[in-house]
Amino acid sequence: MPRKTKDGQPFDQNKYINQWSKENMASVSAKYKKEFVQEFKAS
Repeated sequence: MPRKTKDGQPFDQNKYINQWSKENMASVSAKYKKEFVQEFKAS
């Protein structure tokens, strides 16, 4: 039986995860020299 929210609507887990991520997570993008990245991956 599907879970229901307080208003009786079906629970949408993907919507919940996306909303939580938007409120609590941040993305960071960066560029580094190839040598540094290869060394970082190796360790």
